[in-house]
Amino acid sequence: MGGWHAGTGGEAMIEYLKVWIAARLFGARLFKDGNMWCVLRGANLQEGIAGFGRTPFDAFVSHMDDAAYMPTRTAKREIK
Repeated sequence: MGGWHAGTGGEAMIEYLKVWIAARLFGARLFKDGNMWCVLRGANLQEGIAGFGRTPFDAFVSHMDDAAYMPTRTAKREIK
């Protein structure tokens, strides 16, 4: 399961699992990227929507903030 390591404690594992489940429900992946956590929805960082943070939760919140302002490829918006 990604970058979670057994020595970080039970609370960290619970946080990781909660965010992992939420990310999967939105079609995103949760993983460790260097010293930061990343939530990525899309094929890669160039084409997708990503959020980074010091914790899995921070990365998910950052991802959702960015996703709220990014139109999806399937969304059809009419500008009047």
